[in-house]
Amino acid sequence: MSLSSRIPEPHLAHLRFLIATIKSAGHEAYLIGGSVRDLCMGKTPKDFDLTTSAPPETIQKLFPRVIATGIQHGTVTVLLDKIPYEVTTYRIDKDYQDGRRPSHVEFGTSLSEDLRRRDFTMNALAYDLDRDLLVDEHGGQEDILRKTIKTIGKARARFEEDGLRPIRALRFASVLGFSLEAETKAAIAQTRAVTAKVSVERFLDELLKSFRGPSPATMLRLLWEEDLLSLFCEGLPREPLDREELALLDQVPKEPVPFLLGQWSLALSSEASPLLWEGYFQNLRCSQAQVRGALFYRTVRNFPKEESYPSDRLCKERFLSPLKLFLKQSKEPEALVWEFLLSLPEPLWQRAKLIWDKQHALVLADLVVNGRDLEKNFPNLEKQRYGYVLSELLARVWEDPNRNEVRVLLEHCAEIISNMQAT
Repeated sequence: MSLSSRIPEPHLAHLRFLIATIKSAGHEAYLIGGSVRDLCMGKTPKDFDLTTSAPPETIQKLFPRVIATGIQHGTVTVLLDKIPYEVTTYRIDKDYQDGRRPSHVEFGTSLSEDLRRRDFTMNALAYDLDRDLLVDEHGGQEDILRKTIKTIGKARARFEEDGLRPIRALRFASVLGFSLEAETKAAIAQTRAVTAKVSVERFLDELLKSFRGPSPATMLRLLWEEDLLSLFCEGLPREPLDREELALLDQVPKEPVPFLLGQWSLALSSEASPLLWEGYFQNLRCSQAQVRGALFYRTVRNFPKEESYPSDRLCKERFLSPLKLFLKQSKEPEALVWEFLLSLPEPLWQRAKLIWDKQHALVLADLVVNGRDLEKNFPNLEKQRYGYVLSELLARVWEDPNRNEVRVLLEHCAEIISNMQAT
């Protein structure tokens, strides 16, 4: 079967147009990298990149909508019908001195030179769309069939060039279900000092990409085995992974991402305090929304371990009320949050969802009485006491939802205020 038959529209038409336009200007153009790897695996790529002999300035002249996304490295992005296609000039990376990026880039003269600079054999595949010809000069297709991640050339040398490559190798293992070739795996430990030079932001990006694959647990297990997490998160506990939580990491939905991050952290350590984990997440350069969501998830996951929830009232107080406040603050889609929680093995979530669907009052804003009502009906009540009175009302409504009526709550207010004055 032709590889092109696996390219859906409108991508196929766009790629034919891109390649034909570049060739009409006297240059070569090939589909390259991950998209070709995915096509060889029978998958439909999410995006498509091209490599070409044309310099970036030429690409900018050939197409009306071009973004200079990385022009210093020969990369521009062409927009066709608002769909981006990354186009990179053949290049040779020279003199990796800091273990992160080449000190300078030379534009190459051949496809072979460009393929030789790439990280893994499975990513050094090029496809001539016009001739339906796969260019494989490094055994990438064979390694794909063997489900093996292998560097081009000596693994240690390739990892010493760019410390991110070992992390990418682990991420590919988790996303593709591949194993690491022996020399490639051994080079991870040998080049640990180079990996330490990678920015935390780039590490987090690879980590979050692993969440999209079928086995983020594999990524975490490999990171733990190679002791790479400590390079990017000082003080993170070095304790055995929790097997049950690790298995659950592969079973839960892929969204919301902060909840996945929380599940990831539970597999690492379920006992560390929220304050410690807040620091760990911040060390990893997680966004505020990610930190907030991950910490909330850790909290609600620990609830069942503390209580058997003998009453609906306690379920509202300990879980549903915080959940409603979290949803309001985080803007996470309610449906995705519930899909995630209902995928968990604890029976609490099914029970909680039944209560949630009854739309009982769960937070102060759900009460039919507010501060203005207190001011109107109890003018002698100090305003600093309003919060206490309303919280007491909410607790009573948690006990009996039918109490959430103006007349009933005002009667309870009078009782609460009287008790306050008596003490």
